[in-house]
Amino acid sequence: MSTAVATKTDCKTILHVQYANKDLTTEDFVKLAMDDWTSVKKNKSDDLKSLDFYVKSEENMVYYVANGSEEGSFGI
Repeated sequence: MSTAVATKTDCKTILHVQYANKDLTTEDFVKLAMDDWTSVKKNKSDDLKSLDFYVKSEENMVYYVANGSEEGSFGI
């Protein structure tokens, strides 16, 4: 008997982070990270394969890990 769980791959997900009269979505985080990735870190946009976000609202910052190992951050 298989214990594997089937996953649905066509489910669109949007995360909203709301605080201090701000409403930021997944798309906002990706755009801001991409801006940092290309403008500040001088990487090519095609080189970005994955992003993990860590929101620290008390610091007004988002920290991210790109491609599993490269760290970056931006203010929100």
